[in-house]
Amino acid sequence: KMGFNVFIFLHSDNCFDLIAKKQGLMLIIKVYANVDGIRPEQASELKRVAALFNAHGLIVGEHSKAFELQDGTLYDRYGIPTVNIQTFEWVLHHKEPVARYFKGKSIVELDAERLRRARVQKGLTLRELAHHIESSVESVHRYEKGFPATLEAAHKLEHVLSTQLIQGFDLFEAQERNKMESDDLPAFHDSALEKIHELGLKLSVFEHAPFKAVSLNESLLISKGKKKNEIARKASLLKATRIIFHANSMIVTSTDMHVKNVEGTPVVEEVELDSLSKAKDLMRLLSERKKGK
Repeated sequence: KMGFNVFIFLHSDNCFDLIAKKQGLMLIIKVYANVDGIRPEQASELKRVAALFNAHGLIVGEHSKAFELQDGTLYDRYGIPTVNIQTFEWVLHHKEPVARYFKGKSIVELDAERLRRARVQKGLTLRELAHHIESSVESVHRYEKGFPATLEAAHKLEHVLSTQLIQGFDLFEAQERNKMESDDLPAFHDSALEKIHELGLKLSVFEHAPFKAVSLNESLLISKGKKKNEIARKASLLKATRIIFHANSMIVTSTDMHVKNVEGTPVVEEVELDSLSKAKDLMRLLSERKKGK
C-alpha cells in the first residue's frame, strides 16, 4: 500500500522472507510470530545480505519467548532492528519508534537542551526537578547531558515541565554505523565455488539464502543444483533476486543436464569450469548461455 515493490521468499530456512524496494530504499525482512525463533547463523546472513546490497535488514514479529512486542518500541535480535507490525507501519509512514528495549527496560532518548531550558524556565533546580519525578539529582544531571532515560522517567519529566522531550530512534542508524564489507576470503567447502573464486571472483558464501554465493565484483548470483526440478526451482528464485539486485545469475550443476538456460539463468556444468582461466571467460560463457547458445 505504501508503493513498495515486494518480492516474497517464503522458506523456513531462509535468512529473509521479503524484500521491499522503493526509490532507492531496500528492506530485507524476516517475519516471525516469536522473534526469538531466528537462529544466529540466519541473523548473520541477513546482515551480510543487507550489507552487500546496501539494504536494511529488519525483523518483524509479534512476541518473544517472554513478552509481547510493544507498539513504538525498538528491539534487537543479534544486531538486527526488531519491531512489531504496528511499529513497522509507523516506520513506513516515517514515524520513528519512541523507545528502545534494553536490559528489561524501555529506554528513550531525550532532547537534552530542551530539557535544560524547560527546567530553567520553570525556575527549578536539579534537586527540585529530581524530587518532582521521584528520581536522583545525578539522574537528572545525566539526562541533561544527553543520557537516555526510562520511558517512565521521561513521561514524568514531560508532565512536570509541560513539554515534549522524547525523541524517536532511527530504526536504521545503527546499521548505517556498522555497515560491513563483503566477506574476507571465505573457507570454501565446495569445489565449484572454489574454482569460481580461483578465476578471480571474490565470493560471499551463504547457507540460508535463495543463492549459494554472491560475487560483487561481477554482480553475480550463484546457485547450485543437480536434478531438473531442483534447477528449475533455483532458477525461479534467481529470476526474482537478480531483478531485485540488478545482478547476473548462474546455476552450477555437477551432472550433465543438456540444459544451457532456465528462466534466463545460465546453467554451467562444474567440469566446464576447468576449461576457464579468467573471470572474463566465465562471464563470456554466461552471456552466451543467456542468449541460448
